Amino acid sequence: MRTRNDPRLPAGVGETISRGMTDSVTPRPPCPECGYNLTGLSGGRCPECGWSIDEEVIEALEGTQALMSERSFRLSTTAAAAALSVFILVGAFPLTRTAGFSWSNRFDQLAAGAAGAAAAGLVGLAAAAWRADRLSDVDRGRIRRVLRTWAAACVTAGVVAAGEAWVRPPAGAGPTAQTSLLEFALCAVFFALPGAALFLLTTVTFESPRGRVQRAVRRLRMLSVPDDPGATFVVQAFGRYRAEQVTQEWHEVRRRTTPELEALIDRTWRAKFDEARRSGTLLYDGELARLIACRATARTLHLTLGPGSYRDFVGTNLYNAAAAAEVGPDCLADPCGVSSNVFTHDGYLVLGRRNHRVAYHPGTLHPFGGALEAEDRAARRFDLFSAARRELCEELHIRPEDIRDLTCIGLVRDATILQPEFLFDAVLTLTLPELLARFDPLDPKQEHERLESCYDLPEEVLPFLSRAAPLAPIAEASILLHGRHHWGEEWYESTCLVHFGEVPPQMPLACDPGAVS
Repeated sequence: MRTRNDPRLPAGVGETISRGMTDSVTPRPPCPECGYNLTGLSGGRCPECGWSIDEEVIEALEGTQALMSERSFRLSTTAAAAALSVFILVGAFPLTRTAGFSWSNRFDQLAAGAAGAAAAGLVGLAAAAWRADRLSDVDRGRIRRVLRTWAAACVTAGVVAAGEAWVRPPAGAGPTAQTSLLEFALCAVFFALPGAALFLLTTVTFESPRGRVQRAVRRLRMLSVPDDPGATFVVQAFGRYRAEQVTQEWHEVRRRTTPELEALIDRTWRAKFDEARRSGTLLYDGELARLIACRATARTLHLTLGPGSYRDFVGTNLYNAAAAAEVGPDCLADPCGVSSNVFTHDGYLVLGRRNHRVAYHPGTLHPFGGALEAEDRAARRFDLFSAARRELCEELHIRPEDIRDLTCIGLVRDATILQPEFLFDAVLTLTLPELLARFDPLDPKQEHERLESCYDLPEEVLPFLSRAAPLAPIAEASILLHGRHHWGEEWYESTCLVHFGEVPPQMPLACDPGAVS
């Protein structure tokens, strides 16, 4: 296990990330109806046009505003470089006359062509940068390779042409005369610099995913380590699993128990049921699927399931996990949960803030999901993927066809209640504004009061984890395992060290959940 004393983090770091987040004030975007500046406004309506302020719309606009700021930076940098390149080209012609520049000479034509091609490439770069944030990593990679190859060719041509000018006698000089080394160097710089500028700006504007991750990791290592109690979850299985890669068998075996444990479960259930009835929270018994064992490899996930109930979950995992585990890990109810990160078509990661009607983790940020229920079972087999889709459709008011892709990314356990949770990445065909329009927080069966989001980039996740507190352990696990898949082990370990002070423990690939306690 890695700890906050890991030598890869700087020693003696002081302030916490959360303090840095709360000390800064971010201006709010203008009113979408009239453009009025809403920063510092305390009321619920725009004073200019009377628009009722919708915080979810404001959050979406803030994300768009951040993307526009990044785009403006790219465009301003590109425009400045293009202007500089044109200035260098204009200033290069008087200089090259001393080196015998002639439009009839093929090497001089090559030099001018190299500089002109680089300038054209900068214009193309500026046009492509306008939509850079909407391009996929594959498209960005293609553009990066084409422009960098173009830039390298321009640099090479400029240097070759300058070399030919060095050995050629200057205009009006004798056949033995030679251009000075200084003049050659200046010619080489002037003709190669536009190509070099194109190469550098292409690298910055269309940064590779690996480059983004490395930059994010460098930033993470500069941040402080908060005084956190440690990791909130245990990783039981890690991989990317499609539906056909998940197999299971059913054993009609209930958890082991004792008379004392049953009495404890009964007292707990009665107390929590009465409490829920008085407060109006949702609590009811029902058939659930218990995880008996799990065997995982990088490509397959095999589950052994058995019967369970929500009452047993409340009486063991939820409120008496430590007491039940002392009797034996196989005394826990261990109902299988399914939870999904949601990714919109315009690149946002979305989770839900749980309302106060839910039985546990009220007020926390949580993925969308629930437990495997009786309706998810057919022919003694529970369908994890169908359960995940059902929960998404119920909680977000979307249709199954709105889910473009659904992948299981692992199995974790909440470190406190020890419940096994299957995590999913769900990619939607909807944009964030379209998803917000579908979401209905007033639905009596709704478990979330609002949606919260951040842009799906490695440098955005840690600030999101800090400002979105409190988070359920499953929310932290789902976000971090998503990042581990997409941005690598180095990013995952660095983020966990900053956020928790340690890397969450991971069980061996072939494992028995009963071993977790």
